[in-house]
Amino acid sequence: MNTYLLPPLLRAGLLLFWSVVSMLSCWEYYLAGHYELVLLMLAVIPAWLLHALLLVVRQNYRRDPVISSVCILLLALPAWWQWTMAAEPGMTAMYALPVLMVLLLPEALMFKAMMVVTIISAIVCGLDHSLREVLEMMLSFILMVILISVGTLYWQREQAYRQLRFLRDPASGACNAQFLDEFLQREIARCQITGGRVSLVGLVIDEYEQLRKAHSSRELQALYRGIVTIIRGRIRRVDEVFRLQGGLWIVILPDCREDAEIVLREALTRQLEESDWQEIQQLSLTSSGVTLAAGEDTEELLKRLQSRLNKQKQGHVQAAAFRL
Repeated sequence: MNTYLLPPLLRAGLLLFWSVVSMLSCWEYYLAGHYELVLLMLAVIPAWLLHALLLVVRQNYRRDPVISSVCILLLALPAWWQWTMAAEPGMTAMYALPVLMVLLLPEALMFKAMMVVTIISAIVCGLDHSLREVLEMMLSFILMVILISVGTLYWQREQAYRQLRFLRDPASGACNAQFLDEFLQREIARCQITGGRVSLVGLVIDEYEQLRKAHSSRELQALYRGIVTIIRGRIRRVDEVFRLQGGLWIVILPDCREDAEIVLREALTRQLEESDWQEIQQLSLTSSGVTLAAGEDTEELLKRLQSRLNKQKQGHVQAAAFRL
């Protein structure tokens, strides 16, 4: 997946900034007599500007990762050339390379590019310098790469953790209810293309309001998390569970036939009701399920599930009254 740390416009701005810095450096190289380096810089700067222009005009074009990789190679060429020409190679451009790779390349290519640039840099550095100089320069460069890589991995982990917290209901660990429609719409659209089926299982805690009044928030949170743990232990990785208001839980089952949904629903209901919930003496559930019908949309499918749950609940009340 081609995910970048920066949006296209910021990457274009970074390329434009680096192009301006490189053009200013050309004057310094010209005064120092490095005419070949100046010609090389003037040859690659238009490529960076063209890539920046493409990012502005077409912010998500298909060849973006390939062209970004070529730009990184063109960024490295002047630095490698400087290493072979200068008596004391400047490390400024080489130190900038890991930072630019992190900011310009997609995550899938970032670390591969760092390894390739490090290996080529060691080879280029070894052409005109002693082993000691090579080791000193490469050690500082590798430490810079490691520092940038660790920082990037930490940032990615923090972003993933924040996204997970945003997607999950903090009380139960189930998916946040506000993403139910979006998730279901995506699965229905996929079913329309592939001809598959999506099934829904609804689970409602009976006498939920009385349960809330009788138990503390800590006990209820332990119950919610226990329910999610049991449900996740029964469903597949592609399935998802959502917690809604009023003690309602909805499990979305992509590519699931009606008979498989019935078996899973009965097994879930039985396991949840028979589990030991410690402070909560007995858990009673009303469950029902639906499978997507032809031409049905998200709202109609959820309404049909709610209707079946209401009928099932009325049946439970009538059965309890009859037993009394």
